[in-house]
This record gives sequence, C-alpha cells and structure tokens, in this order.
Amino acid sequence: MDATELDPCEFLDYRDYLAELYRVRKAEKPWYSYKTFGDKAGMDASLLAKVLSKARHIADDSIGHFATACNLSDRFAEYFAAMVHFTKAKEDSEAREWFERMLSLRTNEARRLEGDGYAFYQRWYHTAIRAALDYFPYDGGNPEALGKHLLPLVAPEQVRESIETLEALGLISRDAQGFYRPTELGVTSGAGWKSVAVHTFQSETLRLALEGLDRIPKGLRNYSTLTMNLSAEDFEDVKERIRDFRQQLVKFIHSRSHGDRVYQMNVQLLPLTDCRGNV
Repeated sequence: MDATELDPCEFLDYRDYLAELYRVRKAEKPWYSYKTFGDKAGMDASLLAKVLSKARHIADDSIGHFATACNLSDRFAEYFAAMVHFTKAKEDSEAREWFERMLSLRTNEARRLEGDGYAFYQRWYHTAIRAALDYFPYDGGNPEALGKHLLPLVAPEQVRESIETLEALGLISRDAQGFYRPTELGVTSGAGWKSVAVHTFQSETLRLALEGLDRIPKGLRNYSTLTMNLSAEDFEDVKERIRDFRQQLVKFIHSRSHGDRVYQMNVQLLPLTDCRGNV
C-alpha cells in the first residue's frame, strides 16, 4: 500500500490515521521525517511526535492544515475533521453526533465496518428481539406478530430492520426448520465508539424503565431503590459487588432451560450529592 491508497474512513481515531500515514510515507521515502510532515502541517516536529503517540491533540485551527498535509479530498477532509472532533469529544452526546457524521461520510463498504454494530445499540428492541427468538417461532413471514409480542409494541417495519441488523452481525441465523435463532456470538464493539453506543443503549433502557412504572402492572415488575451513605472506598466496593452479582446472574441464566418471555434489568448506582472533590 502507498500513501495515496490509505483511506482515512477506515479509522476512528485521527491519530491512528496520521501515525499510519507517516509509517507508509516513511517506508516509501526513508528520508521522510516528523519535521517533513510537521512543516507541511504547520506543527513543530516534537509536538507532532506527541500527537502521533496520543500524548497530545491537534488544535481545531490546525485541522485544515493537516488535511492539506495529508493530501485529502474534500470528502476525506470533512471526515478527518469529524474524526478529530469525535476523538476529542468530552461528552457522549457530542461524540455520538460526530460519530454519526463520520458514518454518513463513509463509503458503503467502509460504513459496514462499524455501522451495523453501532446500529445494534441504537434501539432497545434489537436485544429484546434477539432474546425473544430463543423461544418465539419467527421465520420472517409475520413481523407484526413478533412486534406485538414485545412490550411496548414494535412496528413490523422495525422488526424487519432489526432482523436485518441482527443477521448482518451474525447474532441470529436460521435453524433447520427455517426459524431465526440466536447464535453463540456475543455483541462486540470497537473501542473508539463503544462508550457512545452503550450510552445510547442505556438511555433507551432507562427510558423504558421509567415508562414501565405506569405502563406495567406491579405484579409483572419489580422496582426497588436504596439510598445510602458511602465513602469513596465503599463506592468502589459496591461497584465490585454489583459486577459480581451480574456475573452470578449470567451464570444462573445460562444454566437454565429456555424461557418464554424477555426481561430487561437495570441496576443504577449514582451520586445524589457532590462528590467530585473526593475522587
């Protein structure tokens, strides 16, 4: 591969792209150096080295200079700019906005690298449908029936879209009778966008939990709350106990036979007082 064949849309962190571009150019031209690259981008060689090692970020007003130094076309330059903002984003909502912009600028082939995985986390019903397929006989012919089986109801077109997403990710496949069933594959996500995707998914499930207080009869749900006084050390211990509980619950579920309904469990541990000075 030469430098002209390096597609920035295959990267999520702009520093990974710059480091790989530098490596390729150095392989093509042994005399190529940080100074050569830095001069074109308007950056000191020592600072550029820190950027490539992920010790520093480039400033927003340097984005255009780097796009020029990388010889990027207009679309690739726009993707590079979005990638910089995504990598530097401090809030999940901001990161999500830039990541979705990056996806929109990718080619169809490149978009599939993370697009389907990211889409999995965007709607609560993807996980619910996958879990329901463990016992619900669905061959693709009656999405309305599967949609009505879920709470709240899911529209037929959303069921079809969910099945396509799950199948593209290899999370479901047809069995010998032609019904869709969950595969043994787990859900994985790239490190660059995992927190953004999980944040969206958690927001979806928390919304369902809040709506369920009024929508679901008490006999079919279990809500509990606990307000406690903790030290910083106690907080870490409680988090560990929650992780242990989740692992024990997963082992229990895997040891049981197939169920006949799908539940969503959320466990929240959040501060109700200002504790920023104690962490």
